Amino acid sequence: MLSATFCLVSLTKGLAATSEDPLRVLTDDDYPPYAFRSSTGELQGIVVDQWREWERATGRKVELVGMDWNEALRKMESGEADVIDTIFDTPERRALFDFGPPYAKIRSAVFFHQTISGLARLSDLKGFHVAVKSGDALIGELSANGIGDFEEYPSYEAIVRAAARGEIRVFCIDLPPALYFLNKLGIEGEFRSSLVLPGGEFHRAVPKGRADLLAALRAGFDAIPGSSYAAIDRKWFGAKVPAPVDPRIGVVVAAVFLCLCLVFALFVFVLKRRISTATEQVQKRLEELEASQAKNRAFIAALPDLFFTFDRDGRYLEYGTASMDQLVVSPDKFLGRLVTEVDLGPGLAERVMGCIKTALEERRLVVMEYEAVIAAGPRRFEGRFVPLDAERVILVARDITEARRHEELLSASLAEKEVLLREVHHRVKNNLQVISSLVSLQETSCRDQSEREMNRDTQVRIRSMAHLHELLYGSKDLSSIDSAEYLRAIVGEISGYYENPLIHVEAEPDILSIDEAMPFGLIVTELVTNALKYAYPHGSAGHIFIFYGRSALARRLEVRDEGVGLPPDFDPANSASLGYTLIRSLSDQIDGRLTIRAANPGEALPGLSVVLTFSMLPREIQASLPGA
Repeated sequence: MLSATFCLVSLTKGLAATSEDPLRVLTDDDYPPYAFRSSTGELQGIVVDQWREWERATGRKVELVGMDWNEALRKMESGEADVIDTIFDTPERRALFDFGPPYAKIRSAVFFHQTISGLARLSDLKGFHVAVKSGDALIGELSANGIGDFEEYPSYEAIVRAAARGEIRVFCIDLPPALYFLNKLGIEGEFRSSLVLPGGEFHRAVPKGRADLLAALRAGFDAIPGSSYAAIDRKWFGAKVPAPVDPRIGVVVAAVFLCLCLVFALFVFVLKRRISTATEQVQKRLEELEASQAKNRAFIAALPDLFFTFDRDGRYLEYGTASMDQLVVSPDKFLGRLVTEVDLGPGLAERVMGCIKTALEERRLVVMEYEAVIAAGPRRFEGRFVPLDAERVILVARDITEARRHEELLSASLAEKEVLLREVHHRVKNNLQVISSLVSLQETSCRDQSEREMNRDTQVRIRSMAHLHELLYGSKDLSSIDSAEYLRAIVGEISGYYENPLIHVEAEPDILSIDEAMPFGLIVTELVTNALKYAYPHGSAGHIFIFYGRSALARRLEVRDEGVGLPPDFDPANSASLGYTLIRSLSDQIDGRLTIRAANPGEALPGLSVVLTFSMLPREIQASLPGA
């Protein structure tokens, strides 16, 4: 205490030595009960009384000036004052001022007329005209939440008076002045609030760089006794009114005491009855428990599994088995002994102890596979350690020797079949390439351009199927492929047969089954080939766009060009051409739906767009859906 007093005196003398003028302090004069005007215009409130106590503690005069808040901020920024009070600490203001510690927590709220409802979040204020006080830190909070339609008023009282006149119906202000002015004007029943905002904290601030002044302020306020702060709070916040002592209370207390005695007697009577009933129920439960235990013992004896009960130290407490031949050693050599004292084989006792510890500490099932030598020879067991309580664990062990042998045989057989299937895909791909080469050789005997184009289309179709088998050969999953990779491979193959094709591919990653991949690849081949052959005739060049994507339930393929479109008398739905006949047939194979849109003369987007949509659900699931 002496040290703090000495520091306060030193700082005060330092201030007095630098200036004999009063300390000029600015504050808001519209913030009851902290700083506001009385009916005679005199500045009053908690801030006023605290600064008077600071004068007494430091001996330096204070010129406390209350004014419009915006004016106070302006004067403080221009250096016309030493201190500003009742200010919130914000990042923008830290560039101008140094802040002392907070001394009051202030909460803010949004008030709205009782005829308005549905305002549960700040974002709900969008579309409402909101009144705020000019210069208030709440303006930044509203703006950060996308609220831009607000009107600024010079003071909190002006906002509430405007609300009383019916000029505004939604306003956002701090709670202390809001409650004061709403009650003062008698309209507290007309407005509601469901949005309480974090607000901020009151600080005292000095110009940037005045650390000496800030330290003197803090030392002065720290020197004010706590009883003085408490007295100021009681003055402005009030205190609870003590209730008067009523002489009839004694009669009431006596009556209550008598009632309590009667209730207690009734409680004792009821408790005795309940104890008697509970005793009978416990006896019945004991009998049921004994019967349950007998049933469990019979159940365990009927199972082929081994059962062991251990304590925390790994001591054998109980065992159960339908065949003694499954035991590594006879019961007289392990019951009552620790696992580590029984010869179970190399390292097995340590693994059992680790599982017991984990099951008890983590309160969960622990599974362990192990090998043991029994009368029938080496066998493999699966052990499941389950905690019974905080100190005991039960081990259920099952012979899984035959099951593991079957799994190994099945795994080996599956590996052989995968190798065989990969080889089949590889050979199919090679055979298709041979067929493609033969068709290519046949091109030399074609009589005209039409036959050569048909020959080329056949090659493209064969290469499309070959790419599928090539992707399946290199895939980890022999039953599906990546649709985006397959699509790009097909487009790359087709591009090699045409000069300077401008093909743009946008494809999302997806997985296609074998049943879907083959029709999908041939449809893409036909659509892209048709676009390359017919969209840009007479050697003209143009763009072809391919889009592939998926949603939660369906896949969508679109092939679009900007060419001449379809002839006026051509109907794709009824065309007998090989290309569209294949497209329709292949679409039916994957339950797809075709949408063909040709541009009309004069439209902004020329060309032809073909969209294929097909479901991601298996057919059996589609058939079970309502309306299928």
